[in-house]
Amino acid sequence: MAQFQLNKQATVMTRLTELLRIKVVVKLQELGEVRGVIEQNYSWQAMKMAIAASGVLLFALCLLVTNHVALANTTITVYFIPFEVETYIAVTPTTIASQAWEKWTISSKRDNDRLLAILNHGRENTFDQNRVRALVIIGPKRYVVDSTGTVQKSGTEGLAIDKRAFVRLGDQLSPGQRQVLRREK
Repeated sequence: MAQFQLNKQATVMTRLTELLRIKVVVKLQELGEVRGVIEQNYSWQAMKMAIAASGVLLFALCLLVTNHVALANTTITVYFIPFEVETYIAVTPTTIASQAWEKWTISSKRDNDRLLAILNHGRENTFDQNRVRALVIIGPKRYVVDSTGTVQKSGTEGLAIDKRAFVRLGDQLSPGQRQVLRREK
């Protein structure tokens, strides 16, 4: 009878072990499926992020190309007072066009690119609203330059440019591109 009890207990233990093993295998399979789903979701998330990033880059590239193409066909107008000139009345961003000594009209792509390069390179500096010496109009964009050569564009902080390069560009324009508005002494 004791042997029978031991055999019965061994059989029950074997069955329980087998059931436990089956449950473990099933759970592992379920976990494997869940893991696969998780991996698919992560790869899907990564793919969605990559597609979104590609879209943003494509949009930025389109804007850049559009801006560059538009600039190639744009005439730039510059109202200018020599940098070294001091005035009794303040020259401001709103009055520079009426007080300018010269008006430059730049339509060649090469000169447009040179002027933009000059306007966009320099170190940060403080812009003086009352000592404006140039207004550069490129389509809807406005760049204002003060007597120290500090450029302000769209209300941003000033950028000190190379004044000599700016004047040199004006000096190299043909007489048809450079109009004297008035000369004061």
